[in-house]
Amino acid sequence: MPKCVFENCDSGTRKKGKNQMNHEVHLHRFPKDINLCLMWLQQIEYGQSINAKSINIKSAVVCSLHFAPYHINKPLIQKLLNYSPKRMRNLNDDAIPLSIFGTDYYDIPFIRPVNPSTPLNIVEPQKINTPAGVFNVESNIQHQNISKKLDFVNIELGVQPLVDESDDNDNPSNNGLIQKLMETVDFYKNKNNELKEDKNNLQNNILTLRKENEALKNIVSGLENNFELRFHSLLSKLFTPTQIDMLLHPKLKAYKWTSDDISSAITLRSVSLKAYRYLRNKKCFPLPGMSTLRTWASTFTIQPGVLTNVLKLMKVKGDFLTEEEKLTVISFDETYISHRICYDKKFEKVYGPHRCVQTVVARGLLSNWKQPIFYNYDTSMTKELLNNIIQALHENGFNVIAIVSDMGSSNVGLWRDMGISITNTSFKHPMTNRNVHVFADVPHMLKLARNHFLDQGFILPNGKYIGKNILQQLMKLNEGNDFKLAHKISDRHISVEGTARMNVRLAANVFSNTVAKAILFCGNNKYINDYNWKEVKLYTIKLAIKNMYRRSFD
Repeated sequence: MPKCVFENCDSGTRKKGKNQMNHEVHLHRFPKDINLCLMWLQQIEYGQSINAKSINIKSAVVCSLHFAPYHINKPLIQKLLNYSPKRMRNLNDDAIPLSIFGTDYYDIPFIRPVNPSTPLNIVEPQKINTPAGVFNVESNIQHQNISKKLDFVNIELGVQPLVDESDDNDNPSNNGLIQKLMETVDFYKNKNNELKEDKNNLQNNILTLRKENEALKNIVSGLENNFELRFHSLLSKLFTPTQIDMLLHPKLKAYKWTSDDISSAITLRSVSLKAYRYLRNKKCFPLPGMSTLRTWASTFTIQPGVLTNVLKLMKVKGDFLTEEEKLTVISFDETYISHRICYDKKFEKVYGPHRCVQTVVARGLLSNWKQPIFYNYDTSMTKELLNNIIQALHENGFNVIAIVSDMGSSNVGLWRDMGISITNTSFKHPMTNRNVHVFADVPHMLKLARNHFLDQGFILPNGKYIGKNILQQLMKLNEGNDFKLAHKISDRHISVEGTARMNVRLAANVFSNTVAKAILFCGNNKYINDYNWKEVKLYTIKLAIKNMYRRSFD
């Protein structure tokens, strides 16, 4: 560790008992400024036998004991709190250590004589207050000798009086010189006035040109605004405002894509990935990059309830559909799900266990599109919830004209709350006040009819009975034959239990057109003589299972 350069100062030494444990003393290196470094060396040499040339300023240090408190750089908070730490480390930029006598570099403890040979007259000492303390100062120069010493200095330095003391007022050459000087002054005064006039004229011209410049700028900006407005109006049907701005200002790269931009881009991307890349890369269409779409899709929230983000996408896609194509039918149903517990990492939320999920799907009446717009767990459809969904679709440009649901107990209660009955099959739209028609789910009706047919049978309007025994007789005729008249039905169609009763295809096969024709063929050819086989055609018609619907399952 380096040692303080002052004589008899042991700060920084490693010897035992020599202030080595004094943590309140801090060592300061010499400053990098050369002039300030020379001042440090002068203070160190003063009153000591140290030679400044022997000091290595790169490694030498001076301890904090040789600095006054005002040399320390004190932060503002310490000044406000009037607090001084025991170990202050930072010096002011202009700090100079005190001499061995405790005087500052700028203190004047004595006045040196101008001429060393001048005799000294001792006077009474005076007291001087300095930042380093109070000192007694003895002057060794008499006041009456000061002028002589100054004369001595002037003679040695060769200093002469600036103005001759002789009276030159009567000199004619001086009068001519003064006259010329006066003429020169008048000339430059006139020249100055002319320059001032030119300056004022130039300033007026500058103001005029500035006004003309502002007027031209306003004209240009007006033309640009008119052009941009016309450009926006022409392309607003094809591009979003952000895309139009990119076409107007292609050099600007920093654009923030809005949700409408992303929605339209995802719509185009859903049609064809190759077309999207072709338009963006080859035709230079203003479209977001694929990474932007993926980033946005990762933040796409699908929380339980009305899917607002999905409705935004539907609104953008609806701009390319006609009013007839946007006529909407919504269907809803409860789906039983597993009782597992799931954890959502993104929202840090636990889902489950749940019994079922209510799902609402919107689809076009005259066009081929469908989209889920709502889901929630263990939620029954209510009148208020249904009106909210219809209103949300209407706000995004889709007019609901019908709803479809099965005839479960909760949905039957919904029909009852909305006043739906055999004589009244519609309710008022919450926004347009038009009729919204209610339909029962045909596949569910088909399953209920099949269950009733297998469990109890049908009593037709003419009083005759028809049941599953005729199907059992038809299956007996098919046994052991390579050629089967009714190849679509089997034992599992008749003895359906549990979840198998939810299978729509099994119910549709029972009431299919091929099964009805097979029964009629067997009856006409005396293979079946009883079970009221002649009424098969009647019961298929009475069940309103139309040929078009039946053939879709044949």
